[in-house]
Amino acid sequence: MREIKFRYFDPTTKEMNYQKMPIHHHSIWISGNYYETLMECTGLKDKEDKELYEGDIVKCYEHKESFVGVVEFMHGMFGFRDKDSDFIELACWVTSLDILGNIYENPELLENKK
Repeated sequence: MREIKFRYFDPTTKEMNYQKMPIHHHSIWISGNYYETLMECTGLKDKEDKELYEGDIVKCYEHKESFVGVVEFMHGMFGFRDKDSDFIELACWVTSLDILGNIYENPELLENKK
């Protein structure tokens, strides 16, 4: 059984914060502030052994081509959505992807999804 971990982005401090606690909803109450930016760890790691979380921007490699997507949870599984809005199961790509950043700290990475 995997350890359930979460992170959230604090818009006031502009920092990503990591939690190791059971939370039942995709929201969190911290120091009197309510955040709806709670992101769950997928339990998977990229090819550099970094943990993948919802909201991560990843670059996937297939043969000589590559594409960029955002990690999401949908249909009972983690996957990523590419530029064509296709949802692709994440587990199939773990050995061939890199984490580029995340949607809160690096939104500019999504401007040119190539």
